[in-house]
Amino acid sequence: MHGAYRSVWTELLATPFRQGWLDAGGIKTRFVQAGSESNPPLVMLHGTAGSLENFAANIAPHAEHFNCIAFDMIGSGMTAKPDHDYETEHYVKHVLDFYKAMNIRKASIIGLSLGARVASRFAIDHPEHVEKLVLLSATAYFPARPVQSDIKNTRAAAAANPTWDSIREIFKGLFHDERKIWDDLVATRLSLYSRPDMKRAMSHILALLDPEVYNRNRIPEADWRTLRAPTLVVAAVDHRDVFLDTAMALAKLIPNVSVFEMNNCSHWPQMEDPDTFNKRSLAFLLAD
Repeated sequence: MHGAYRSVWTELLATPFRQGWLDAGGIKTRFVQAGSESNPPLVMLHGTAGSLENFAANIAPHAEHFNCIAFDMIGSGMTAKPDHDYETEHYVKHVLDFYKAMNIRKASIIGLSLGARVASRFAIDHPEHVEKLVLLSATAYFPARPVQSDIKNTRAAAAANPTWDSIREIFKGLFHDERKIWDDLVATRLSLYSRPDMKRAMSHILALLDPEVYNRNRIPEADWRTLRAPTLVVAAVDHRDVFLDTAMALAKLIPNVSVFEMNNCSHWPQMEDPDTFNKRSLAFLLAD
């Protein structure tokens, strides 16, 4: 690929793309767009307190076939951070407003963790706007478990005292093999978490991981059964946790679903084994 060192830039070096900001329902929103705008749109939604760089290894391959758009969701990355807690409805509204701002009528969506929750709820509530779904580290089916507290604690600690080590601790929970963690991902998130606005916003982001809030934002079983978009659920089978349990549960609930099992990966299979993920994702998204 690119030798021992991989970065956001090495992944995008040969790909025409643009970074910009737009007004999505009053929220100044950072995005990256790559690929021909005449191609079918594909939207990428990152994880909790993440950013569009969550898809650094996936944008270029998907942009060969799609109008590929990743953006920082409300409160995260370089997007504006309103002073209130963010629940699923706020993320879904932001996606809908982003669609309108980008003149997207219907798109496929790749959602990661929080992004998978938002993508699923968006597809249930706005089926006319979703072509296909790819869900990574799917969530929002089971009640809150200790892993949500673990995620909350590592993010909160990193925001309170952003250092290389505290940020890298986050990525240890995202990668099965910590030797695969990109230094550039750590550096990017360290830069984002060192910003004063992120320090203020982190409590609003992490509110969704409080057990009471998490549970009232669950997606009921009956709602999952109404999800009509063809859906690919990615299951990291070597990492036994609630996200794997959710993947297997959704395989029995979503009407038009397929499950792709990936080995030697954890919470971020799209970055830990991007070649395998990109190949399978594209095969699914491009199939008639």
